[in-house]
Amino acid sequence: MISFIFVRLSWRWMARAAKGLIAVLAIAAACALLAVLAVQHLTFLTNANQFLVDFEVAAYAPPVPQDSDIVIVAINEDTLAQMQYREPIDRQFFANLLTTLNERGPRAIGIDYLFDQPTEPAKDEMLKRAIAGLKVPTRIAYTENPGVVTQEQLDYLRSFVPADKRALVTLATDQFDVARWVFPGAKLQGGHYMMWFSRSLADAVGVKTSGEQVPIIWSGRPAKGDPAFKPAPAHAVSFLPADWFKNKIVLIGSDVSLIDRHRTPFVTMH
Repeated sequence: MISFIFVRLSWRWMARAAKGLIAVLAIAAACALLAVLAVQHLTFLTNANQFLVDFEVAAYAPPVPQDSDIVIVAINEDTLAQMQYREPIDRQFFANLLTTLNERGPRAIGIDYLFDQPTEPAKDEMLKRAIAGLKVPTRIAYTENPGVVTQEQLDYLRSFVPADKRALVTLATDQFDVARWVFPGAKLQGGHYMMWFSRSLADAVGVKTSGEQVPIIWSGRPAKGDPAFKPAPAHAVSFLPADWFKNKIVLIGSDVSLIDRHRTPFVTMH
């Protein structure tokens, strides 16, 4: 009889404990769900969470070897100091730069400049001829975004840059203008699809990439003292060894303070 009563009491205690445990787990699950929803839908919590994620990337991602096949040809302040005007870039200089690079035998050339308005007619024509004479795969910045180019500028851009050398320079950013995703490309006014600049350049050298928009996977900073990529000031290209550019992917762009700068997770470290 005593054993029977003890068993009944044990079962009652276990039932009550189980109910209590279920209640605790239910409350914990509800709190977790509310926390997730709060982070997703309350702006200040969303911002705080994204800042922490970005800080982890910027502070703790280990250094990785950088790609030695990419060379940045930078038009910087020292380059601009040799010209009579800053904007647009002197097109005779640009023509000579492309001609020199073409002779050095790179795998591909990417030009991150919009040629959307005329300058000096003779120099414009020199650059058009230099672009037409390139023997290596080349991709040149292109956009139809009305917030960037007027219809008149777009018409000029189309007349200046051959169709097979155009590549979109759209960036996929969040509400804080931080680059988050790899933009694959888009359909343009005529209905045809155009790849994003980086995808198009990769395609030009035989590297196939996804047509889906995917998150950028950030690598760590270069090891201390090492540049992200091999730099080459644009005005010094003709003096540099040819093997700096042989079989490399050469990217030509601006390296001037406050011009064409874009936010990344690494801003959390500044």
